[in-house]
Amino acid sequence: MPETEIVTTDDRAIVEARIGGLSRRQVAQRFGLSVAVIRAAEKRFAEDASDLETERAILGEQLERIARVFYAKAMEGCARSAELYCEISRRRSELGGLDAPRVLKLEDQRPPEHRPSSSDLIEAALARVAAEHNGGTADTPSADDADKQLN
Repeated sequence: MPETEIVTTDDRAIVEARIGGLSRRQVAQRFGLSVAVIRAAEKRFAEDASDLETERAILGEQLERIARVFYAKAMEGCARSAELYCEISRRRSELGGLDAPRVLKLEDQRPPEHRPSSSDLIEAALARVAAEHNGGTADTPSADDADKQLN
């Protein structure tokens, strides 16, 4: 039976430490927990099971907090803060996938293949049956005969 780790630290403290810039290993050492417990707390924070989405959520929160500081200073007239806020906003947009195209339309550029219709196939089969019925005197139709009409 695997060991069960008793966690007394709440997820918020763990996630706040990660948002503060500590690595998973550093947070685990600080709270005396395993890296697996830190990862589980991050996933609950991100409400997603993948590590990539968890990291994206934590980084997004870091950028959000930094952006608030620069936004306030930009609104007071600081040009450099406005520039930094714009750069952070651009990065947040990239991180969240907001810059991705909404619709990606793919068109098949290959020339269409000629496929005989079901009527062509039926006509070719009837021609083969007729040829067999006539004692094999008629030529056996080929694949190209599917394109010819019968009279």
